[in-house]
Parts: sequence; C-alpha cells; structure tokens
Amino acid sequence: MIRMMEYDFMIALANSKWHRNKKRLKLPRSCIIYLRAQDTSMKEDTLEIELQDGNVVRYKVPILMVRNYSIEEIFEKRLLILLPYYIIKYEKELPTIAGNEARLQALEQGTDKMCKLMQKVMESGDMEALSRIATDKAYRNELYKRFGI
Repeated sequence: MIRMMEYDFMIALANSKWHRNKKRLKLPRSCIIYLRAQDTSMKEDTLEIELQDGNVVRYKVPILMVRNYSIEEIFEKRLLILLPYYIIKYEKELPTIAGNEARLQALEQGTDKMCKLMQKVMESGDMEALSRIATDKAYRNELYKRFGI
C-alpha cells in the first residue's frame, strides 16, 4: 500500500495545478490487481495518513482479482489487459490437470475459446484498446467504470 501511495503521489505531483495561490494535488484513481489467487475477500485496501494537524485521511484503493473474471467477462467488458494473466488462475491446478484427461480437455477448450474471442476482437479492430489503455486518460477512466471503480 505504501508503494501504491508513492506512485499515486508522484503522478499527482506531475499533474498538480495552482488554484488561487494554493497547490492542489489530485490523486489518480488507482486499483490493485491481484494476478494470482489470494486468500482475501477484501474489496479495498486502506492506508491511514495522519496529517500534521492531527486529522486522519484514509487513502482507499479498490482490489480486483483476475480469478473473479471469466474469459467471457474479460472480453465483454473489454478488459483485454488481463488476458495474459488469465491462465495464471489455473497455476496451482496444473499438476492435477496434467494427470486428468477430462480436466486437460476442459483447459484446452478454454484456451481455444480465448483464441477465438481474441480473433473476433482483432477482426473488429478493437486491438487498439490495448495501446489506448497506456496512452489515453479518457479511455483509462472508461476502464475504471467497467471495473465498477
């Protein structure tokens, strides 16, 4: 959480503005994305910051877990940035999947489905979404809405 606050503070400093002889820092709308399964049901993490006047400010960051999204949801919500991490949700199961023909076939069908959905995205021209995430502030805000942040 401390590292998250540091990153957000650096972004806020870079984008700070003067308002009537006061400098205002606006922290970005960040989130924590757990790529691997976590033993937590927390929906957000909180850091309490005590200011010099004794007031306490709560810095809250939503938590998202890749394991909570099906492959269909990733495509429906255009959360394509999560695709490379989708297979990680099976990481702990791989040793048992390898010895079970039915589970192996189900995993193969899932990856085939992902490939077919990706092909549809590429054909529709939506692949630009991946590059827009990194460069377009308005698009990132739309992404936050899709996550429900």
